[in-house]
Amino acid sequence: MRFWGLLAVFAAIVCLFASGAFAAIEGFPSTLDFYNKQQTITFRVSNTADSAKRVSVEFLSPMDANIAAPVSIAGKGDANVSITLYPTEGLIGQNYESTLVVRVGEEETRKVVKIFFNPAKPAGFGGIDSNALNVSGLVGFFSTPNTELALTIVLAIIAAILLIAFIARLVRRFQG
Repeated sequence: MRFWGLLAVFAAIVCLFASGAFAAIEGFPSTLDFYNKQQTITFRVSNTADSAKRVSVEFLSPMDANIAAPVSIAGKGDANVSITLYPTEGLIGQNYESTLVVRVGEEETRKVVKIFFNPAKPAGFGGIDSNALNVSGLVGFFSTPNTELALTIVLAIIAAILLIAFIARLVRRFQG
């Protein structure tokens, strides 16, 4: 009988770890190239929680930005967010690291973006637009390492293994 009680406690702990919600950012590039004209970047923000959450988006950068984001996202839903960036003359020829900060409810996700301000687009430049290379989904998720998330996952796996070992030992002790 005690085994089932311990199993119920273990199941509750697993559900507690698995129910964590987070804000997912899909389709925002890790580098931006500017040739002295504005750019609009549209990306998706997901709410993994079961209930609707308020949304807040910031782009920490040396240039002006206009952000169009919804007030909230329904549970297990997603929404498009657009950021229009306006480079200024003083930024030409410089490189910066900026940060995209997305908050869904109490959860915050950050993405570092490298920005290159080029003097002028080369004549006859027929290359691929950097925004056309946006990759969403799991590839985009793994493109920039998130050490905090990786450490949390590793620690959760270790805790689960230790809990299973403890329950197995406890069951063996009560069985005789």
